[in-house]
Amino acid sequence: MFMFNNPAVTKEKLLQRFSDLKIQYQEKKAQGYDISEAENFARKAKEASDRKDYKRAKEFLDKAFEALEMAKFL
Repeated sequence: MFMFNNPAVTKEKLLQRFSDLKIQYQEKKAQGYDISEAENFARKAKEASDRKDYKRAKEFLDKAFEALEMAKFL
């Protein structure tokens, strides 16, 4: 039987990722980083999630996490 390395994206997994993002987002914001790009991706992720397009929401969340990692200090 063939197993996929990438399990299905569920609403519950997304909710946990949103929670993790919020924590990192708040930390970076408090430290004075420009988190505007991450905010944009997070908004798009929420919109996709609201449409129940969980795969696309995960893609935007991944980009939001990446943007937080690359955020510049203001």
